[in-house]
Amino acid sequence: MRKGLMNKVWRHLTCPSLLALAVAVAVAAPAIAGSQTVDGADKTGFSQAEMLAFHEQVTKNWNIPADLPHANKVRVAVHMKLDRSGQIIGSPEVTATGGPEQTRNAVAKRASRAVLRSAPFKNLPLDKYDAWKEVIINFDTSNLAH
Repeated sequence: MRKGLMNKVWRHLTCPSLLALAVAVAVAAPAIAGSQTVDGADKTGFSQAEMLAFHEQVTKNWNIPADLPHANKVRVAVHMKLDRSGQIIGSPEVTATGGPEQTRNAVAKRASRAVLRSAPFKNLPLDKYDAWKEVIINFDTSNLAH
């Protein structure tokens, strides 16, 4: 995948343990940005393939209606804890900012639904569980045309 295309879409998927996975689910095409080593792994040891697999699992469940006013101004963060099998523990915490309240609530609900439908998260390296047991996925809609 071309790096230029990749940088257009992904913005952030962060873990409190400084995991530099990147996910911004703005359009269907996946992309990766973040602090990476020469071999394509990020500073926590995650490969681009591992980051891409996580991203693709979420993006297949993420959509926003085309007629939602000012959806491109909304940012959503979904904070969740995962068990070793990739299942979500408890309820994810959703924080949304920007845009009109009705739009913000609709985008937040869709982001939460995308994350819940994506579970269990597959192919996460068990030897790196401490790095991904707590994840914040940032949904960035700024690339939407509204």
